[in-house]
Amino acid sequence: REAITNTVDYLAGDTFWKRLDQAASNTRAPKSCYLDEARDELKRRRRNLWRAHRRWQQDQTEESLHQVRIAFKKLRYGCEQYVDLYGKRMKRLIKALRTVQDDLGVWNDFRVASRYVMTLGEGAEPMAASGIAPLSELLNQEAAQHLDAYKELAAAFFSARNREDVKLTIANVKKPCCAK
Repeated sequence: REAITNTVDYLAGDTFWKRLDQAASNTRAPKSCYLDEARDELKRRRRNLWRAHRRWQQDQTEESLHQVRIAFKKLRYGCEQYVDLYGKRMKRLIKALRTVQDDLGVWNDFRVASRYVMTLGEGAEPMAASGIAPLSELLNQEAAQHLDAYKELAAAFFSARNREDVKLTIANVKKPCCAK
């Protein structure tokens, strides 16, 4: 209680406000515009996603698809962080990212679950082990369904037209620049 009372007294007193004013007056203007930094960061994440998807198209490995999933997450989270700077087009992009990313996430969950089930079967008793392979196969089938769904969504998402729309969305910040 005493510590809380002392803290409240300090915050309500003149000393706190004088120090806050002093700290604010000693700050410098940013060297670059926050909006430019947001745009550049989202461009970089968009390029990384498209590169990851091209790599996956070339080798079709689970690892490269996992990298696509991570690139989707990074772009989506970046877009969510800066959504207030962009407006409705960014909200639509986030929705599209989430839709595609969801199928990749479910694909990954089933893939990981199947591997986990198989490791459980390695030391299992014969009766339990007999159910491991069928369960793993069911999990793999579910993973395959979500992979197929991803392929359909990805065809539209990574189309030339949508690529240009995504580039345009990221390039067009709606807020005025904060630095001249």
